[in-house]
Amino acid sequence: MNRILSVFILFLFFPPCLYGQSRQEILDAIAKEKAEINKIEQDILELKKKLNKLSRPMHNQTCTMSNGTKVQYHSEEDFANGNFKLSDKNTGSFTTDEVAALYATQYNQKNTFHILAHNLSNADYTTTGKIVLDGKFLSPSDVAHLIQSQMQGYESTIKEPFCIVLHSCKAGWSSSGEASFAARLSEILNKINPNFYIVAPPDRIYPNLKMDGMKVVSYKEVIGPTKIHVERAGFEGTPWGVFKNGTAVTRVSDSNFKNVISNIQRLK
Repeated sequence: MNRILSVFILFLFFPPCLYGQSRQEILDAIAKEKAEINKIEQDILELKKKLNKLSRPMHNQTCTMSNGTKVQYHSEEDFANGNFKLSDKNTGSFTTDEVAALYATQYNQKNTFHILAHNLSNADYTTTGKIVLDGKFLSPSDVAHLIQSQMQGYESTIKEPFCIVLHSCKAGWSSSGEASFAARLSEILNKINPNFYIVAPPDRIYPNLKMDGMKVVSYKEVIGPTKIHVERAGFEGTPWGVFKNGTAVTRVSDSNFKNVISNIQRLK
């Protein structure tokens, strides 16, 4: 559009022959620009239609890792709204029906990818720097591979803040001077697209889900060191960590992951 305006201004204020172009040649150039813009707009509409066809409700998914290991899990894709989910088939906390209800009502924000998986801890409850999915121990590079596999190229089109939320205990906690799982994942993903933000808990997650049949009555995830802590009156939970380019972004933290997502998406 700017190119068309530039040509139009030249046409108004300078003699057409000044640049070796006749009046008709300039008009033809403008018409060509308009045709190219119309084609781009049509291509975008067609791409959106194709992406909508790729969208699927919760289903079983299998991804082959770089070492040949196959990982099976539940996933869901909503390309029209940029919303993706991935979860272990056996969360240990929820039934499959409860996960489906959470997918629909709690993890449905635009420009967000939710991952539900356990953290692999040592005997002393320190983190190993890996998460568990389908009984497989996955590194940050493995999870980056899963994300790209599920997004099918969508990740390269993102132009605004996009949240990857790790619902995985201690994924945002570092020990012995080593970067956290979330920090290392952000370092990998920000090389693919600088608009990714990784949201992860620095401690354990204690989910509190109340259902009425298949309807979610209330749901919250409280972060804390022990169940005793999170059940204390007035305890709101430890804030979620936010990571970008391998480091923490503290100004958008909150104890509620939905608020964190909102805070990040206001950074436009």
